[in-house]
Amino acid sequence: PRGSRPFGVVEAPDGARFATGQGTGALYAVSPDGALSVAAEEPDLRGLAWSGGIVYATRHRSPDHAGILLT
Repeated sequence: PRGSRPFGVVEAPDGARFATGQGTGALYAVSPDGALSVAAEEPDLRGLAWSGGIVYATRHRSPDHAGILLT
């Protein structure tokens, strides 16, 4: 959808595809026939992985340290 800023995309063995929308906070599912649905909603979804029938999504959250290395 417009403004979703897609980032991560993964394809399941059955041909279904999943994509994250940074702008919407949605995990989109696209069925093999092209139907689009929202599978989940979480802020800052980014990368995706598929393993054993499960879609794993990462979230990007950096601390507000302006790039300072903390030791």
